Amino acid sequence: MNPIAFRALGSARQLDFLPQACLSLRLAQRICLRCVAACPIGALKLDNGSMALDERCMGCGRCVPACPSGALRARDFEFAPSVADDEIVLECWKAAPRAGQQNSIQVPCLGGISRLALLELVAAAQGRPVRLMDKGWCADCAAGGGENHPAVAVVAEVGRLLEKLGAPLTWRPKIVSRPLPIGLMPDDIPDPLSQKTLSRRGFFSTFLSEAAATVASAAGGTGKVDAAPRTLSLAEIAGREAKRTTALILELAQRAGTEPSAALFPAVEIGAACCNHGICAAACPGGALRRYEDEATGGIMFDPTACLACGVCETVCPEHAVRLLPEGNPEHTIHPVKLTQMSQYTCSACGEKFAEASETLICPDCTKKREIAASLFGISFADRQVTAANLEL
Repeated sequence: MNPIAFRALGSARQLDFLPQACLSLRLAQRICLRCVAACPIGALKLDNGSMALDERCMGCGRCVPACPSGALRARDFEFAPSVADDEIVLECWKAAPRAGQQNSIQVPCLGGISRLALLELVAAAQGRPVRLMDKGWCADCAAGGGENHPAVAVVAEVGRLLEKLGAPLTWRPKIVSRPLPIGLMPDDIPDPLSQKTLSRRGFFSTFLSEAAATVASAAGGTGKVDAAPRTLSLAEIAGREAKRTTALILELAQRAGTEPSAALFPAVEIGAACCNHGICAAACPGGALRRYEDEATGGIMFDPTACLACGVCETVCPEHAVRLLPEGNPEHTIHPVKLTQMSQYTCSACGEKFAEASETLICPDCTKKREIAASLFGISFADRQVTAANLEL
C-alpha cells in the first residue's frame, strides 16, 4: 500500500486502518458498514466521519474479511507455509497451546482470514491440502461464529472459486473437526507477545513499539481515525485488492491447465432504466465501472477483474438500474465489456455531446436546468434562461 500508510486503530495489539480506502469515509457516511456488522462484540464503530475501535477489541480480525476495499489490516495474520510439511494446517491461538499440531500456522482467530489470504495460502501450498482446525470451541468463544465455524463462509467461497476454475479437489481448503474439551478453552485470545518466537533484540523491539502505542492511547488517544486527504483516487487504492486477487486466479488457472472465465469474477448488469449519468462509474471504488465515448456511441464499460463486489454501484444508482451478480456472468469474458451503448447527440442548448438511450435534443444537464427554471418561472421563460446561462458559460 506504500506510499499510503496504514494507521493504528485502537490499542497496540489490534488493527491497522487505511482511511483513504474506507468506502464510508471516502464516498458517503454509512454507505458500507460490513466491518461494523462483522465485529462479534460491537467494538468497531463508524461515527461522524471517523472510524473508532474501543478497548474491548480482542484482535480476532473478523472485520478484515468483511471489508471489500482492503481498508483494514489485522496484525499477527502474516503467515507462510513450511516447505517441509505434507499439509498446511491453520489453528487459532486459543487452541494451539493446548493441543496444537507441530509446525501449524497459528493466528488469533481463523475467522480473520480473508478470501485473498486464503487464496494466497492455496497458491503457496503448491497442491498440498490446506486444513483449518475446528476444536469445537467456536460456539462458546466471544470471537466465534455461533454454531458454525467462523471461517466457514470464506472456505466455501474459495472452494466454489476453485471448482469453477476446474482445480483438483485436493486444492480446496477444508475445515477439519478435532474437538477438545471445552474446559481447556481460555477466556480470551492470548496476548500477541506470548505467541511470538523472537530473538532478544526482536522481543525488546516489539515490546517497546507496542508499549509506546499503548502509552499514546492512554495519554489521550480516542482510538479514532478520521478521513484522510484524498491524495490518491479510491480506485488506485482499493483496486489493488482486486488486482492481487485477479493475479492469483490467473496463476492458479495456469497451474490447473484451464482457461479463466468471467464466472470467476463478479459481474454487473445495467437495465433499461439507465440514464447514463455515470454516478455508478464515479463511485466505483475499484474502477471496474467507467464511462466511455466514441464517435457515435457512449455508455458504461465494466471490467470484471477489477470488481470488488462491494455493491456501491447498486446503492448509488438513482434509477436502481444497476444489479450486482457476485457469482459472475458466464456469458461475459474476463476482458472489459460495454454494458450500455447509447447514441451520441449534440445538445441544442449548450452544444456539448451526450449519450442517451432515446433520441433527444437537450442534454441531461440542460434538461435539469430547464426543469428547475420551469418550476420557478414557466416553460417559455425557462427555455430562454437555459440558453442564456449556456451562452454565459
